[in-house]
Amino acid sequence: MSWCRGPRTGRPLPEGANVAYAPDLPADTVRLARYLIGKTFVRVTRGGALVSGRIVETEAYPPGDPSGHAFRGKTASNDSLFLERGFAYVYFTYGSSFMMNVSSERPGIGAGVLILALEPLDSVGLMRRRRGGVSLRNLARGPGPQPAHPRAGHCGPGFAERRK
Repeated sequence: MSWCRGPRTGRPLPEGANVAYAPDLPADTVRLARYLIGKTFVRVTRGGALVSGRIVETEAYPPGDPSGHAFRGKTASNDSLFLERGFAYVYFTYGSSFMMNVSSERPGIGAGVLILALEPLDSVGLMRRRRGGVSLRNLARGPGPQPAHPRAGHCGPGFAERRK
C-alpha cells in the first residue's frame, strides 16, 4: 500500500495509487501535462474524508499561450501560476465550477496544466453529493473535476497549496 506523506496527513492512499511529488515533476508544461496522466489526485477534507481520482485528461498552457491565465502577467489571483512547479491554482469559473491548474515552470515563469478529468477512486458518494447527482461517467470531468471542494482541505501529496 502507498502512504500519503503530504502535509497534515499520514493516511494510506488508495490501493495502487500513482502519486507525483513536486520535486519529481518535469519542469516543462507540455511534459508535465503528459506526466500527470495516470497520477492520483488526493484531497483530505476538513471532515477527514480521503477523496481521490486518477488523472485521465490534462491540458497544457505553456508560457506565452494566449489562452492561459498567466498570459497577461502576474496578478493577485493567478500568482500561484508563477511559483515553482507543483503549486495548485484553483479558480471559480462559469459561475458554478472550480477549476485547477498545476504550476509548471521555474519560479517567475507563468504557466500551468489544467486538470480536465479524473477517474473517481475514493469517496465516490461524497463526490456525487457535491456534484448534484451527476452520472459516474461525468462525475469528475469537465468544469470543476476536482473530487472535493477546493476549500475543503489541503492539496494531496505532490501539490503544494497556496492560500490567500
